[in-house]
Amino acid sequence: MIGNCLGASSGLEAIATVKAITTRWLHPSINQFNPEPLVEFDTVAKQKKQHEVNVDDEAKAQSGERSKHYAKIGWSKNQEIAKTNPKLAAMNKKFGMIHGLSSLARIFRLICLLLYIGLNVDCIHFD
Repeated sequence: MIGNCLGASSGLEAIATVKAITTRWLHPSINQFNPEPLVEFDTVAKQKKQHEVNVDDEAKAQSGERSKHYAKIGWSKNQEIAKTNPKLAAMNKKFGMIHGLSSLARIFRLICLLLYIGLNVDCIHFD
């Protein structure tokens, strides 16, 4: 739902996450017409969905600890199915690689921005 907002996307995602926690509604995944048949968990497609969100579980998940929250969403189920289904395991690996490259590109963009600001700081006048 965020689309390509360049640098603003993380801020919009943060707002959407806070709204999901406070209202207990998950926003839908739009433009999801033909989901991969290997994905056997709910991806919240097309319509928003009421969901119990436990902030404590979110904190555990962010620290790397697997929690019942992820089991509800489908992470654990995906991992269990991937153990027996090599096609899903390959899809997960490919997604992880693409996600890693995307994160690397974001870090590179941040470094370029900091260098640009650092090189042009003497051009900024606060008169």
